[in-house]
Amino acid sequence: MLRRLAVAICLLIIPALLLSPGVGASEVPSITLESAIQRAYVEGADAKKARIELLETLLQAAELEHQHRMGPPGRQSITITIPLEDLLGEGTPPLQMSLPIGGPTDLEKAQVEEVLPIQFDSLRRTAAAAYEQRMASVRAGVIEAYFSAILAQEEVELRRAAVERVEAQLNQVRALFEAGVVPELDVVQVEAALAGAASELFEAEENASLAAASLNRLLGLPLDARPVLLTEDASEIVPQMDTREDVLESRGASAELAALVGQLEVAEKEMELYRRIKGTFSARRAYRERELEVERKEIEIHELQVNLEMGVLSLHSRIARASDQADSLFVQKTAARRGLDVARLRYEAGMTTVTDVLEAQTSLLGTELAEMAASVEILKALADRDTFLGRVGTHVEERMLEIEEDIDSLR
Repeated sequence: MLRRLAVAICLLIIPALLLSPGVGASEVPSITLESAIQRAYVEGADAKKARIELLETLLQAAELEHQHRMGPPGRQSITITIPLEDLLGEGTPPLQMSLPIGGPTDLEKAQVEEVLPIQFDSLRRTAAAAYEQRMASVRAGVIEAYFSAILAQEEVELRRAAVERVEAQLNQVRALFEAGVVPELDVVQVEAALAGAASELFEAEENASLAAASLNRLLGLPLDARPVLLTEDASEIVPQMDTREDVLESRGASAELAALVGQLEVAEKEMELYRRIKGTFSARRAYRERELEVERKEIEIHELQVNLEMGVLSLHSRIARASDQADSLFVQKTAARRGLDVARLRYEAGMTTVTDVLEAQTSLLGTELAEMAASVEILKALADRDTFLGRVGTHVEERMLEIEEDIDSLR
């Protein structure tokens, strides 16, 4: 069924063309799904915001790395206040003196030399994961909008075909009426059905225009632009999916998980530092606080990993259900077409009414539209899976490396 759907989609283009002054129809630009995604990565507002957020986070990481390279703070000192009112009279401000008492403490050294590098690495990993996750979301939005625009036009084609079927039926009924075979009421019923089908076609055309505008917004194109949309063979649109591999991929793509792992590493390192010096009450309390923080982060990481696994299972179930429904609807559509042929033959033989023919036409259109909706659900579920797994493409990875190199140049 998906191969047959692919043929229909591959042959379908949005009829209104994007033309600039002086440009001929043969020069109308075509947009593939991949080129649409790449354009959204560069021109889309969400992608630009994600780049700014990545830069801001990497600047914070660079500051931590700078502090690490500068080393621990200098000599410690204490401030001594000497009152001078008794010597120089009331109202005389006290004398304050800063006296050095030694270098940085062992804890201060350890925090700079051991904790800061972990925080630095954690920030960079979290920033990279967050950027990829945002761009995966951009990609999913473009995929959904791209195929929604194509399939909205497919609905137009289905409803146009339905109008043509009713028009053909009207011509047949009029001929039968003029021959005195059927009553005038049959003609009126078919004319009413034609008016309804035409109205539904008009609504579908309006929805197709809105779907195209939604895609243009994501791509940074004028809302009234109508480029030709192309797609590749979708015969293998539902891939073989391994649950375990998808779970691992989702964990690697989760910015939230990357942040929690970094926080756990910091808490473990600080707990180790306070273990060395827990002779005082404040140190023992700080050690216990870090110990509790480690336990809390371990629980949060486990819960998030379970949620990610549930998310993968839910997406796999969505894809399987939509695919099964699309296959089932294809069979129903074949039966509905046969039912319409039989209804027409029975009507011509005077064995049924025109109402039965119109109902058979409505049934066929309903199964065609339902099959199309199931196909849209497959595409949406697959797009959500790509987002969940952080699949962004080489363009995003290259851009991220460029940004990191730009930040590293500050060092």
